[in-house]
Amino acid sequence: MSVSGSRQSLVLLHGWGVNSHIWDPVIPFLSEHFEVHALDLPGYGHDREYNGDYSLKEVSERILAKAPERAIWVGWSLGGTISLSIAIRHPERVEKLSLIASTPRFMRDSDWSWGMEVEPLQKLRESFDDYEQGLKRFLMLQTSDRSVLRTAINLVGRCEKASPRNLQLSLQALVETDLRKAISGIKMDTQHVIGEKDRLVAPEASRFLHEQMKSLSPGTKHQLCQLAGGHLCFLETAGEWLADFYDFAGVNRQ
Repeated sequence: MSVSGSRQSLVLLHGWGVNSHIWDPVIPFLSEHFEVHALDLPGYGHDREYNGDYSLKEVSERILAKAPERAIWVGWSLGGTISLSIAIRHPERVEKLSLIASTPRFMRDSDWSWGMEVEPLQKLRESFDDYEQGLKRFLMLQTSDRSVLRTAINLVGRCEKASPRNLQLSLQALVETDLRKAISGIKMDTQHVIGEKDRLVAPEASRFLHEQMKSLSPGTKHQLCQLAGGHLCFLETAGEWLADFYDFAGVNRQ
């Protein structure tokens, strides 16, 4: 979805298992100040038929082909990982970077205690053999607010479901990604948004990312925002999230 205008461009990237419609509740507010581009990740939503490679490089190039030449980028979950990768590889395309519930490494490792274990990941894979039921269970992990849960399920249902192939490939890309060392190349203003009850991405992972980027690029703005709610914090506390984002983006609402 794209909302045209002559204002600052804003790119929104969604997370794994859903599609760009997850942003629908906040787009009317954002479009008052920005030219909004809510893009589907390859293999999802309106780009469901994607049959290419799912390396971060290939996925990033496909997204960039649909994105404005320069914009503020907001990435949530897997969309945050991809936005982070784009900011590293193509900093000229990213004016500012806002990461919601995002981590430089999704999986737990010997030197990374804030990632997901293999067993719950395997259960997540298997649950999507039945997409509708898998999606519902997955979203239930992301919010305890029943109203937000119903809204999210209805929003994602506005597009055909992602293909099993792309669900598996995009999850595998998330599993294999480790951007902890690569973030040294990021020199733009960044915002990190945390859901204090997030059960999928540990808030400590976002705090680590924030502190690392702050120390590596002291001449830029680095904002850390903690919201009530879980992985879907930008919908659970939409008003608070919007206020924090407007502040970060420099929106004058007077």
